[in-house]
Amino acid sequence: MPRPKIHKNKAEVKKAKAANSLRYYEKKERGYRIELLLGFARTLPGKLDRLMGGSSRAYFNCLCERHHSDLVHNGRTMALEVVEARLAKLKAIHSELGPWRDEVLNLAGYTEEYKEMEAIGKNIYMHIIWMEELEYLADVEPENLFKNYMEHTLLYQRELPKDNSM
Repeated sequence: MPRPKIHKNKAEVKKAKAANSLRYYEKKERGYRIELLLGFARTLPGKLDRLMGGSSRAYFNCLCERHHSDLVHNGRTMALEVVEARLAKLKAIHSELGPWRDEVLNLAGYTEEYKEMEAIGKNIYMHIIWMEELEYLADVEPENLFKNYMEHTLLYQRELPKDNSM
């Protein structure tokens, strides 16, 4: 007695073979890896929020005020060290994203997943730029840092909304 036909036409046969092929499983595995990397990347805004204490604007305001206080009471070196330590923490968060973003680009190309990772990286990088401005002023013109802070001419003050919770 002949074996009953499971598939009705050639397209169904081709689809069944493709589902059992190594390529199918590799594709599925690649999708899992992309989701895993994207999951890792999605934790970074939470790390940034914990570092900032909820509000980026309040964090940078507090840092400027602390710099001024340290400059007056503890000297220029101590004031600069605080800003440099905070910048190092931001850069550490941003550096976590790099290998994950590169791997997603290699696995999936320029897709929605990669664009999402780029958006996460851009947000963290903007915080680094704002912190580097503070570091530069703290190192080169320490007295002008507080003056610029009071005049609201620092980058973060111009780019972040006043009621920021970013």
